[in-house]
Amino acid sequence: MTRLVGIHSILAFAPIWLTALVLWLTTDGAIHLMRDKLEGLGYQVSYSAKYGDALLIIAVLIAATMLQRDGVHVPGWLQNGWTQIVILVVCIGIGAVVSWATFGERSGQAADMYHDLVIGPVILFFAIMLVPIIWQNARWHEAFAVIVAAVVWMALVYVDAKYERLNQRQWLVSHGFAIKGEIPRH
Repeated sequence: MTRLVGIHSILAFAPIWLTALVLWLTTDGAIHLMRDKLEGLGYQVSYSAKYGDALLIIAVLIAATMLQRDGVHVPGWLQNGWTQIVILVVCIGIGAVVSWATFGERSGQAADMYHDLVIGPVILFFAIMLVPIIWQNARWHEAFAVIVAAVVWMALVYVDAKYERLNQRQWLVSHGFAIKGEIPRH
């Protein structure tokens, strides 16, 4: 096996079930808990966040499966710990810019900022770190599953934007749900 570093090493040696659990807990699980404790209602009405992020987790698990195989090829430029750190910092910076730029369009609540500053950057980081590995090592059905996951996620982002589900708090309030500090409008 190629000597792996950073995230590739973690994904190659962690059991798939543990990777799935950590990814779920830090995405959908964390969002529900944060919203329940801070806003009085655990919710996730964005299709791209609820279902799309789950599909992206499946894509990460497919890549992790590849990393656990003998003979996996990882491009050399991805096998530098400092390169991975720089890419992660850039991804977090992009998340910060997105959070700042869309602050008025979304609720600005802690869970939305967590999504923009943690979940989004980590998804982008995984894409940069894993797409080259998937490209070079995937069996046809794995590549197909990853492409379908990405396309469905993009379609769900479009649906969320079209039906104003990205500002989830506002969407709930406009549909009669009571949230701490908001007056439902009928």
